Amino acid sequence: MNMMFRKAIAGATPALLAAALLAPASAANAQPRLEDTGLSPDVQRAIRAMINTPATTPGSTFGSPLAFGSNLGDVYFGIGGTETQPEFQGKDYDGGAVIGFGLGDADSAVGSEISVGIIGLTEEDNVPDSGFGDSGNINIKLHTMIGDRTSFAVGAENLGRWGNADGTQASHYAAIATAWQLRPSVYENPLTLVTNIGVGDNRFDDFGEDDIGVFGSASLFFTRRIAGIVDWTGRQLNAGVSFVPFHSFPLNVTLGAANVTEENDDEVVFSGSVGLSFNFLK
Repeated sequence: MNMMFRKAIAGATPALLAAALLAPASAANAQPRLEDTGLSPDVQRAIRAMINTPATTPGSTFGSPLAFGSNLGDVYFGIGGTETQPEFQGKDYDGGAVIGFGLGDADSAVGSEISVGIIGLTEEDNVPDSGFGDSGNINIKLHTMIGDRTSFAVGAENLGRWGNADGTQASHYAAIATAWQLRPSVYENPLTLVTNIGVGDNRFDDFGEDDIGVFGSASLFFTRRIAGIVDWTGRQLNAGVSFVPFHSFPLNVTLGAANVTEENDDEVVFSGSVGLSFNFLK
């Protein structure tokens, strides 16, 4: 998960985080005796929250692009799969993978996120370009922070298409996201609500409509390692849960149901993904 997003959902305020970072090194190295350092109780709690921060965060969208993005040093990899609709005879599931990285700095100017998507993970009989890596696309997002907890982004998906993706259209969007602290004084678990709303064309509009569609999501971080997500992609409603299974390893898992309202006479299907992210400059 990118560092800007982790900062946005952090429990401590920027001033307290700065005070914690400027605290004596002995304070951070002697966590059980922070009360003996002379630091204020709020700064002590901020230090403890920083020390106990998980290596990554849960996901906050489940189908829609998020306005927060990656910066220089951020790298991520994800793999996911979903059940297919009954009309896709002979194949009960489909999957894909993505690898991406960030450039720039959204905190001081503009960050850019570039990713390569792999469409289809297994080869199908009598289907050309269905093997791993035979079909895919390139995605680009430009994003900037507005204050400490809001990000604005514009992006394009499905660019540079090859294989079976070559006959599909690119999608363009703009989005804004904010991380709301519902319990800002509880630094260890501030109960963060992340809202994300945007507009876009093609995959974000209604099926069969050549129009601009609206998408949006809301995710509630019950703890810093578990979040519930509701996501309207512009075409269907998805709902799921995302969690970080290991405190010190930057892996998150998202599981849920896609098309829960059975739009366009399609069925509800199970969907899931696993993501790994890190910053090689930290």
